[in-house]
Amino acid sequence: MILLLYYRMNYMSSTEVIKIHFRIRPPTDDRFLVINFKTYLNATGSRAIDLARRIDKVAKEYPTVRVMIAPSVVDVLKVAEVVEAVDVIAQHVDPIDPGAHTGRIPIWVLSEYGIAGALVNHSERPVSFNELVNIVSTLRRYGMKSIVCTPNVDASRMATQIADFVAFEDPELIGSGISVSKAKPELVRRNVEAIRAGQAIPLVGAGISTAEDVRASIALGAQGVLVASAIVKAKNVENKVREFISALIE
Repeated sequence: MILLLYYRMNYMSSTEVIKIHFRIRPPTDDRFLVINFKTYLNATGSRAIDLARRIDKVAKEYPTVRVMIAPSVVDVLKVAEVVEAVDVIAQHVDPIDPGAHTGRIPIWVLSEYGIAGALVNHSERPVSFNELVNIVSTLRRYGMKSIVCTPNVDASRMATQIADFVAFEDPELIGSGISVSKAKPELVRRNVEAIRAGQAIPLVGAGISTAEDVRASIALGAQGVLVASAIVKAKNVENKVREFISALIE
């Protein structure tokens, strides 16, 4: 099926017309915990390896929850070598073919190393909708998953037509420690409904810090959460991961 989409991203000032190949994905009731390492000091270099091992250890205890981790681009391949139970995804990728593309992150190379997918359009690394479609299409070509971050209902409504996962994150609350599921529950509900109107799996992010925040996100219709500092900076990473996973499956 081919769709023509007329879309204005929150980060862009112009409207783009995009032709995409739409693929229906089978529904799932699985729960998901996605952990973004960003470039925090205690989640980069050798510390990223240690963090990944800690998360992987706990993930093995809960096989019914799918855990994904997103290390920085300089760590992603090393991290993928030391984990077994979690999926490793990239924080960003570029939809390029082999050739003269200095400084870009080629999807096909990540695929060769077993990277499972990528975050796309995070508020700290936004892309145009045209680039978003190209990234998602290229990821799909190599059998990799796309987690598209969205800042509003319109973006969620459009992203769900192409992505495997859509993670709604209010940019105002990212890294704030204030959970969007508590601060703006109606906004979360509207975004989840927009995502469920398509084919993507709905996730919620921004300020998710406690098990209660995770439960609130699930109660609002999400199937998982996208988190960063709450786990990456936790004093006891293993306990924090257990806390979040337990809240996902209650």
